[in-house]
Amino acid sequence: MSKTTPKVDFIIKDSREDVGEEPNNKTQYMWTSSDIFVRNQNNGKLIPVHQNPTYDGINPNYIYVRVTNMGCQTSSGNDTVSVNWAKASTSLNYPEYWDGSIVQNGVVFGGIVGSGIIPVLKPGQEALVEIPWNVPNPQDYAQINSEPWHFCLLAKVNSNDDLLSSPMTPNPNIMVRNNNNLAWKNITVVNVGGTGGGVGGVIAVTNPINAVKNYYLELVKEDIETGRAIYEEAEIGLSMDSKLLAAWERGGKNSSNLENTNLEKKKIVKDNNVILDNISLNPNEMGTLYVSFNFLTKEVTGKEKYRYHVIQKDSETGEIMGGETFEINKNERPIFVANAGNNIQAEKNRVVTLKAADISETATYNWYDENGNLIFTGKDFEVSQEVTKKYKLEVVALDGFKDYSEVEVQVTPYTFKTMSPNPANSDITLQYDIENSSSAYFVIVGVNNNINNNYILNTSSAQKTINLSNYPTGQYSVVLIVDGQVIESKNLIKN
Repeated sequence: MSKTTPKVDFIIKDSREDVGEEPNNKTQYMWTSSDIFVRNQNNGKLIPVHQNPTYDGINPNYIYVRVTNMGCQTSSGNDTVSVNWAKASTSLNYPEYWDGSIVQNGVVFGGIVGSGIIPVLKPGQEALVEIPWNVPNPQDYAQINSEPWHFCLLAKVNSNDDLLSSPMTPNPNIMVRNNNNLAWKNITVVNVGGTGGGVGGVIAVTNPINAVKNYYLELVKEDIETGRAIYEEAEIGLSMDSKLLAAWERGGKNSSNLENTNLEKKKIVKDNNVILDNISLNPNEMGTLYVSFNFLTKEVTGKEKYRYHVIQKDSETGEIMGGETFEINKNERPIFVANAGNNIQAEKNRVVTLKAADISETATYNWYDENGNLIFTGKDFEVSQEVTKKYKLEVVALDGFKDYSEVEVQVTPYTFKTMSPNPANSDITLQYDIENSSSAYFVIVGVNNNINNNYILNTSSAQKTINLSNYPTGQYSVVLIVDGQVIESKNLIKN
């Protein structure tokens, strides 16, 4: 109010902390504007909550931009706000990624949405400007990545009374920070549990220049968030497509706070400050990364909202190119427990059936071997093995909640298979498996007499015949002992 020449000064906030200073040094992540949001219906003035854009084919979605006049003069009513869209990416050079210049296989990766009129605003007054948007068909991008892949939005105030303070730059992170008339939204909403149907979203990782360039991705939880971190309650998966994987491999496959899986392209987040380092992208090359969130039923708390940021930086300078923020909403749901059953004892090469307990809802049952390889999908399956092994059961509900259970099939290495005939008059034939043992023998012990005879076995044999002609009539125990351990005994009747 102390200014000698009152003026109009519009602002689209980059975050709730943004007070209009240029440059804005109060907002950490410039792509999380609180003044831009999407609604699938035109109800944004009643429900100002951001939704993922959804394709209809007929009906539009609606973009809402909140514009505030923080100046000391009433605006003319001749001002507008315009919006451009781009396919969600952590590097979106201006203007080519926003004006429709980027086209792959006939598919456009950005463009102009439209504009809306900013009504007359008195000093301190704000308005929500509504702009209809016909969302691009997600099937157009399925050939690149079939998982959910949303959009970035860039809003700009156009006013002769309030021009941009700084020029537009190729790096939107810089130009948005320097101009309070610009704001940027790059947020994917993940609704998990209840009626939620998604577990993650795709982002593009791009080299926007005409030369080979190295970048790195940094993944962090929200700093000001309370309660347990998202990676402590959920399994965060990072799945690279073939282009991104090749670029990472060219740079040396360096990372921190990531755990390998049996799939080369997929990693699991283990802690905060994840680094996927030295991603060496060819000129104008683009790869994709699918970030998924599977809550673990044994780890969940009552916390409902989480934020997780993916930031692309220049490997040489550390300059932030851009980023994507995931807003995860966890809805309450019944908790289930995976149960692979009790450990099983079995003879070598005997077929046993592993059974997963049904969790009484639609779910996927995956079985993994000790090396993490997926070997079967389904509740029950049969295995036959020579040595003791553990199997891991993964139960994944439709909403992405999951739990694990383990079962061990304990294989007896040596077996006393058969004894015949029984009852016996003279000879008996014993069949057994003592392969790989050091020593073995049978003991025949009389139940009602003092007979106690040992019969040494050749460890490469599988059968032995013993003559019982000199044995008195009666009951006996025939015991197999291998490497000093009693394996099994069988009862024998001598006629």
